[in-house]
Amino acid sequence: MDRKDSDLNNGIKWIALDAMGGDNAPSAIVQGAVIAASKGVHVILVGDEKVIRKELGNSGGDCLKIFHASEQIEMGDSPVRAMKKKPDNSLARAFELARDKKASAVLSAGNSGAMLVAAKWVLGDTPGIFRPAIAIPMPTPKVESVLLDAGVSTDCSPENLYQFAVMGHFYAKKVLKKEKPSIALLNIGEEKSKGNVIVQRAHEFLSESKLNFIGNIEGNEIFDGKANVIVCDGFIGNIMLKTLEGTATVFFNAFREIVSSSGWKERLGAMLISGSVKSIRRKMDWREYGGALIMGVKGNVVITHGKSQASTIANALEFAQKLANANLAGSISEEIANNMKETAVITGASDDME
Repeated sequence: MDRKDSDLNNGIKWIALDAMGGDNAPSAIVQGAVIAASKGVHVILVGDEKVIRKELGNSGGDCLKIFHASEQIEMGDSPVRAMKKKPDNSLARAFELARDKKASAVLSAGNSGAMLVAAKWVLGDTPGIFRPAIAIPMPTPKVESVLLDAGVSTDCSPENLYQFAVMGHFYAKKVLKKEKPSIALLNIGEEKSKGNVIVQRAHEFLSESKLNFIGNIEGNEIFDGKANVIVCDGFIGNIMLKTLEGTATVFFNAFREIVSSSGWKERLGAMLISGSVKSIRRKMDWREYGGALIMGVKGNVVITHGKSQASTIANALEFAQKLANANLAGSISEEIANNMKETAVITGASDDME
């Protein structure tokens, strides 16, 4: 695909995929794109053209295009330094496609810090939002929920947490189809006096807002279905998600080992409930959800796990396509902008606040 190719401006919602990002790139990334393309998702593979074509082999079709980028950002690279020293990297080029309206969403499994830097430098921040946040679907068995932040903004102010709640509110309305989504602060106790000063102050802001704020919830209540939106800073959110991921892995591995070392009666019982166990595992497995939306930047920006295999990439591409088709970033940005007056009154925040 030539960089001056205007074929992308024909009304099709193309997803710019960083083909070189992730622990299993480019093989798993390209394979995931092929799977998604077979389902009608239009994907632009951004990266070293020779490498990508080798991975594609005989695969291809009208739903796949290649956009050459000669450099790539490694998982261990310093985000800012890498963006400056490698200007022709696949991540930056993917965002430039979105900036130039040649792609409707960007997806990467690569360096998350570099992805955020590229998004802010190339696309810019959502007006009125001070800190971005990763909004990730929570793998809960009872109710559809979203948690933010899942790892972008670690040192947060009360105003940041309040804005996370605002962004989560609109995400739940647009993506989860909740007319009046319930919002909760993740805390060490239900009482408003619990937690540190930052969380207590955020509780005050949310209590004064028009949002459907239900108060604090503790970690053991996340799966109770009380809240559609769970708010915390990125430090807590990322640790919690990694803990859940590890716990689920340990549980299902232990279950498999116990069954394999048991007698025929236990094995028969395991066979009878295997369908239910697999269903629970799918609900708890991050790979089934594919990607998470980075909110607070312009454009539909989706990040996925660095260890993603082809099936996860395909799921993330389908998620990105849904966001693009719904113009989620645009509609959410507009509603957030309309909500900023209330935000400023409640928090006393100014537009130039860092």
